[in-house]
Amino acid sequence: MRNIHIVVGLLVISICGLCQSQTTRPAAPSADEVKLNAKALASLDRVLPAAKFDGVGLADVMEFLKDVSGVKIETPWDKLKAVGIDKNKAMTLNVRDAKFGDVLSVLLVQAAGKPGVLGYSIEHGQIVIVLKGATTQPK
Repeated sequence: MRNIHIVVGLLVISICGLCQSQTTRPAAPSADEVKLNAKALASLDRVLPAAKFDGVGLADVMEFLKDVSGVKIETPWDKLKAVGIDKNKAMTLNVRDAKFGDVLSVLLVQAAGKPGVLGYSIEHGQIVIVLKGATTQPK
């Protein structure tokens, strides 16, 4: 009889733990956020007639990209600095008729000095620069 009580008690504890984990799930994005994210995502496919940078600082390049895309770009400079990426690093690029997302990807590889270090995600209607492989993303 005592074994039954222990099993039932463990079952109740397991069910309570399951209920708690279900209530801590993030809420689904609002309709407004879905629209904002869709706009930011669509901007990545927009073709830029020209993108030319000759020794322009990374922070200025990101500001230019924000202006031409119409989408905020969140760049966590403190996190980038921690991995050796300076916001004043001179960037050089000369392309025509390239998608904004492709230009951004090339510039992130150039900024890091190698592929696989930086990437981006779409959050709350903005492009967020992220450190790839980081357990917690910069904010």
